[in-house]
Amino acid sequence: MSAETPEPSPDLSEELQSDPQKDEGKKQDDGPHIFRWLRKNFLTGLVIAAPITITIYITLWFINFVDDWVIPFIPAKYNPENYLSFSVPGLGVVITIISLILLGALTANLFGRTIIGYGERLVARMPIVRVIYHTLKQIFETVVSDSTKNFTEVGLIEYPRKGLYAICFVTTSTGGEIQECVEEDLVSVFL
Repeated sequence: MSAETPEPSPDLSEELQSDPQKDEGKKQDDGPHIFRWLRKNFLTGLVIAAPITITIYITLWFINFVDDWVIPFIPAKYNPENYLSFSVPGLGVVITIISLILLGALTANLFGRTIIGYGERLVARMPIVRVIYHTLKQIFETVVSDSTKNFTEVGLIEYPRKGLYAICFVTTSTGGEIQECVEEDLVSVFL
């Protein structure tokens, strides 16, 4: 019985054999390897730090912008910065949020809707302003609406003329006067 020892695979045999010239070549490759490692870790750090830094910067910019715009309207005797030795960042944002909540509560009743109706009729008489106002109103109503289905479907409509098509977002099911005039079910879209 002769016992044969299996020969190592060519890859393994190359690893087991040591060639001084190849070892020197590997030492020379360490330089580019370090640069690849530095580059990879730098880019990873950048991907992590950049969104955080930009988010903090934009948030602070927004808070300062609102504060600079709102705080001058606060009477001096109610402004806490006159009594404290430091400024209160975000005070303008808090006042703006409270004001918007109060505005929403006041306009939700019949009296508020009547005043808004008068204001919208006034704006409807102004040629350029009405286009801007109605466009912005439609965008905000669509984005802020309670429906979770907004902008989840994409559509294709024939617009601006026959033979041309544009991509649009389906926002809601159409209701009201428009739906009453047509027998088919319609949807509202954002183009």
